[in-house]
Amino acid sequence: MYKYTFALLAVLLLSSCKPSKPADTPSVEKAATTASNHYAMPDMPPSVTTPTERANYVAAHYWERFPFADNPDSVFTEQAFVDYIAVLPMADATERKKGVTTLMGKLPQPDMLNRFMDLAAHYLGNPQSPMHSDDLYVDFLSAFVELPGVDDAEKTRPRFLITNLKKNRVGEQATDFTYYDTRAQRRRTLSGTQADYLVLYFNDPDCESCQQEMPIAYAMATLRHPAVGVLLVNTEKEQGVGAINDQPLPDNWIDGYDPGQAITARQLYFLPAMPSLYLLDSQKRVILKDTSLEAIERYLAEHL
Repeated sequence: MYKYTFALLAVLLLSSCKPSKPADTPSVEKAATTASNHYAMPDMPPSVTTPTERANYVAAHYWERFPFADNPDSVFTEQAFVDYIAVLPMADATERKKGVTTLMGKLPQPDMLNRFMDLAAHYLGNPQSPMHSDDLYVDFLSAFVELPGVDDAEKTRPRFLITNLKKNRVGEQATDFTYYDTRAQRRRTLSGTQADYLVLYFNDPDCESCQQEMPIAYAMATLRHPAVGVLLVNTEKEQGVGAINDQPLPDNWIDGYDPGQAITARQLYFLPAMPSLYLLDSQKRVILKDTSLEAIERYLAEHL
C-alpha cells in the first residue's frame, strides 16, 4: 500500500521560506522517532530559506542520523524513504544525485541495500505508483552500479534498466517509427501523425490487461476530443484492433500495428508491460511516459 503522508511533508518542509531557529543536535534516538513515529527531518540552518535550497539540504543531510546499524523495522524505514523521495524532485539534479549516492554508500550490505532498492523499484520504478519517476529511479540504479562491494553480476539488470529508462524521457522528442494504418491501408510515421495531443497506445490485443483497459479508453470523453489523437500500435502481430465491444473505433483513433515488430526488435521504446501508454504534444515531445489512462485523462481535462 502506498504511503500518502509525503504530500503534507513536502508542503510543510518547502512552502515556507522562514528560517528555522537554531537547535541542539538531537541524539540518534530523538532523530529516529517523533510523536508520529516518523524519522525526523534534519534541522535547517537559518541561511537555508528557498524551496530549492531546503530540498538540496535534505538531499544531502537527511540520512545522517538514521539508525542503520539498529536495523529499524520495515514500516519505519519505508516511511522515511517515502518522505525523502517526496522532497527530491524539488532539489537540483546534481545535488539530488549526490544525496542518493551518499545514501547508497551508507547502506549495510546486503539486507538494507536490497531493502532500499526494493523500495526504489516499488515507488519510483512502478508506473502505477503516484511517485513514479524514471529520473529518480535512474539515480538509485546508477548509485547501485557504482558501489564497489556489489558483485558485478548483480549489476546486470540495473544497467539494463538505466539504458532503457533513459529512452523517450519526459520533455524529449519521442523516437520516430513507422507503423501501418489498417484503416487508411498505408504506412505512416509517428512524426507525420498530426494531433494537438497524441496518445501513443502500445498494445497486444491478446494480453488480458489490454483487453480490460481498451473498453475503458474507448469510453473516455477526453480520448474522443477532436484535438486528441489516439494511435493504437499492436507490437506483437500484424493486425489492428478492428473494434471494441463490437463498436467501431472513434474517428480520431488510428488502428495500427508495427510491421515486422521493428519497435521491439530495435528496442526503440522500453515496454516492460502491456499496455504501455505515452502522451505526446503536437511536436511529439513526451508529456507523460509509461503512464495510466487516469493520468492521461487528468492531464487532458486540465489542458483541453
